[in-house]
Amino acid sequence: MRYLHNIAAHETFVASGTYRYFCDDELLDVNEAWTLHELQGGATFIRVDEDGRDEDGLTILSEALLNPDNKVERFNVQSFNAKDVELPDFKADYVFADSYVQIGRKVQGQEREYSEFDLMEGAQVYIKQTVYMGYTIRDVLNNGGTANVFSPQLLAIGGSQLQKIIVDTVGDETLQVGRKSIETTKYQIADDVFYWVDEHFIPIQRQYMHDGKQYRVTISNYAHR
Repeated sequence: MRYLHNIAAHETFVASGTYRYFCDDELLDVNEAWTLHELQGGATFIRVDEDGRDEDGLTILSEALLNPDNKVERFNVQSFNAKDVELPDFKADYVFADSYVQIGRKVQGQEREYSEFDLMEGAQVYIKQTVYMGYTIRDVLNNGGTANVFSPQLLAIGGSQLQKIIVDTVGDETLQVGRKSIETTKYQIADDVFYWVDEHFIPIQRQYMHDGKQYRVTISNYAHR
């Protein structure tokens, strides 16, 4: 697994795993490895290595710092694609306050830009990589099942945005992961987007439709203290 910053000696292991992607039940050459570590004082540090070098070429490395109240304080992302010469390398840093987020972004070949994005009251953070989504589901449920969410920019194209999502509870299901049976709760966040999360709000499975194809993301090598 690749990191933006290596794991420090004072970090305590919490959990790790790897997500595998399937398209219409065909395994893709995309892996999303991640780790969770606890820092002194009760904060949590999440690292993600989304590796599609053998599929579409895309790499997204990210990390997030959650304070002891499990709120995102900082998010850093770096993306690049050796197979797509038209997609520039991208780096961005997000620092969250109660009512706004400070953004520093750098697109390959351009000067670094700084800006602030106003957040509506009660807005949650929606990072579009699988492991982070468990925290978004938890936070939206704690907000009554509906909330405005801020989505950080992950690639040089597009941009950060504020949107509204609704989380509906579908029911409890037992999923088989290797030799383990894991109790999960299934949630729906759009017409065709479903997440199965465990008691720690770690997504165990994700399912969605894109361009008429069904995608499924499943966890492997999952460990939790």
